[in-house]
Amino acid sequence: MYDFIEEFVDNAIAFNPAWDGDLIDLTDEHKDAIALAWLNHRFTWHSDIFPSVLVNTRSALQALYSDDDGAFSRMISDDIKSDLKQRTSSVNVHLQDFMDDWMFSEATDYFANEFMILPPADFDRWYRDSVYLYLESNLRELIQDQYNVCAGIDSELFAGYERGQ
Repeated sequence: MYDFIEEFVDNAIAFNPAWDGDLIDLTDEHKDAIALAWLNHRFTWHSDIFPSVLVNTRSALQALYSDDDGAFSRMISDDIKSDLKQRTSSVNVHLQDFMDDWMFSEATDYFANEFMILPPADFDRWYRDSVYLYLESNLRELIQDQYNVCAGIDSELFAGYERGQ
């Protein structure tokens, strides 16, 4: 198991001794904390989480989870401007030609409407929530497994395991 998962479970139990190990029952702050920890340790997930226009995904991750409201939104804007400037310096391009690449990630799907309509701080919150939902099933299983280890509960084996299926 990952050390940061074990530490997270220990902290969650300390926060709420009656907690049963289900990630869904924790606060949004806890969910943000485990999503950030996961993404800080699993850089390969960055390509699913962030749009391709972001140049530095590690900085983007810090901006997304920072206390600086709108920092992530500003980073996307700055990288789009930079990318557009590079592209338009060599050929005649239209914004719409690249909008899909700039405003898409596996975790959020196309997010142009949210980016254009929501205030920057609200967009950052929406994006964090979307990232959590994308990671939730994976994290939920890892957290529950670690909780079971801490609580001395045997994890359920998948159907047919004992029969060799």
